[in-house]
Amino acid sequence: MTAEQSIDRVALKAFLAEAERLAHPIYTLLSGLPKANFHLLRFYEGDRAPKIWEYDEERNRFTVAEFLTHYDDFHPHDSFGICFAVHLDRIDSNRADDYADCLCIDMQEGATVRMLEEYLDRFLENYCERCMRDNRPFELTEQTIAAYGFTAEDVAMLQPRVERFNEVLRRRIRAEYEALAQLDFIRAETAV
Repeated sequence: MTAEQSIDRVALKAFLAEAERLAHPIYTLLSGLPKANFHLLRFYEGDRAPKIWEYDEERNRFTVAEFLTHYDDFHPHDSFGICFAVHLDRIDSNRADDYADCLCIDMQEGATVRMLEEYLDRFLENYCERCMRDNRPFELTEQTIAAYGFTAEDVAMLQPRVERFNEVLRRRIRAEYEALAQLDFIRAETAV
């Protein structure tokens, strides 16, 4: 990764400002997500590169607010990745070829509002599925809207997507349940 292409603190701050201005619903969603699902990951380069066993990924993961708070503390040669992470306990065969727990943008040419928009649906579908399987569906309730700080325009853009994904996921999970319920060993154990 060359310094010209990697995302340094200046480029990342400019990108975040652009995302807030041009894609406010996405920016607000990402800013409010748990760090386990969206974070800015600091890498090291050049003479500051730690030995592989010295790198502490957890210490180098930042929310948007943490990044902005610590902006002046970062070294000018630090580079960053913009990471969308959703671990699904299982994947179906239709998604096996392109499944990844984490999508990370780590080059300046990828850090665009257009790329955020392209990643949104893929991320949001996986995030909604993870939440649904954890028995805490992600929905834009009054509490969620207040917690994230969504505007009416943000809700108007995100609500149809979230509702569509949740409806599809309910049908998919229900179909899985019904298919499993037909297995002889499960029916036999249920009858006991």
